[in-house]
Amino acid sequence: MEKDYFNKASDFNWYEFHELLDGKSYLEFVKTKLKDVKIGFDYDFIFIDSRTGIHDYTHISNIQMSECNVLVMAPNKQNFEGCRFISDRILDSPYVKSENKYRKPNILPVLSRIDIDNDDAGKWINNFAREFSYLINEYTTEAQRSDFNLFKKYTDKTIIRYNSNFSSGENLLFNPRRGSIVSNSIMDCYKNVSEYLEAFTNETEVFQEESLKNVEAFYIKTVGIEKSEMITSQSTSIIKEIYDVTKDLATNKVALNRIKRALLTEVKLNNKFLEDVLDKEKSFSKVSLIRIVENIELNEIKAAITCGLPFDMIIPKNKVTKEMMDGLDPIRVLGDDLETILEKIYLKAAYLKKDYNSEHINLYIRVRNLYNYNVLLQRMISNERVLIS
Repeated sequence: MEKDYFNKASDFNWYEFHELLDGKSYLEFVKTKLKDVKIGFDYDFIFIDSRTGIHDYTHISNIQMSECNVLVMAPNKQNFEGCRFISDRILDSPYVKSENKYRKPNILPVLSRIDIDNDDAGKWINNFAREFSYLINEYTTEAQRSDFNLFKKYTDKTIIRYNSNFSSGENLLFNPRRGSIVSNSIMDCYKNVSEYLEAFTNETEVFQEESLKNVEAFYIKTVGIEKSEMITSQSTSIIKEIYDVTKDLATNKVALNRIKRALLTEVKLNNKFLEDVLDKEKSFSKVSLIRIVENIELNEIKAAITCGLPFDMIIPKNKVTKEMMDGLDPIRVLGDDLETILEKIYLKAAYLKKDYNSEHINLYIRVRNLYNYNVLLQRMISNERVLIS
């Protein structure tokens, strides 16, 4: 890098270049050439790391040169307001609204650095949905827009959870030594974001599951991860991974704490779907109840049961008490231990996932019953009260 690079960069007159010297036409030329494989540029994606805030070249980096914007925001008011301002500025730009259709209003909002175990996590996730769900309307049908859970599903796939291992230093997220991609890990979330990006840029039906293209080739090329190693929510869990690599689990407090957090995270996410049945004024169709059942995750619960974990070390004094059952519908669980509750939840949920079309069951009652067990499990793991409205 030249010694006077920073001075040259800071002294560059963007207004003169863009407006007086017809720089905007030159940038269109550059943009076209970067996409031209005939002259040697064969890029899958070109990423522009735009400086945050408002500056001389905001329009260039965020509007003219970009075909899709990814707005990565932390869970705080300043980030939300700033990203909302930028997204509205992009959507209202003459470059986007022009009849010449220079570019589509492709904007992908991503909630980042959120600790799912924090008491305020749910509030910020809901705020995120309320503030930014309008950005995906361009890519949904009228029927899809009426689906309240559509943006929630998108958020669950793309939310970048806080991980202290990457909060400092220069740790690389993707490299061959990291091996498989674990469901709900940071790597998995970035993979999901890349799938939405590919769907955006290829102008497919973004929110149709079959149109989210497999990015296996990208991962094989960059990090050497084969499809068989790309662990999905149906094949493995964080708990199973910890169990497989930890020699003396009973004495490893760090591993036990990670197992506890993995269980609690799955339980909390399940509660976000199951708690819908508490709305007494809402009439639940079979379709809406089936959607709730299909969203239930059982990876960690299944792994906790099958791996033979030392439950008394994870949750000391893990028996169900009357206090834990306060406010719940009547269920026969008094005195049951954590392993028993996990087994009951797994069997109930697995049965519903398989036989929800059976004419011999009342699906609403079964889902509400599952909700009560799930709340009880959350109380046992977190050792705190879960409010029921």
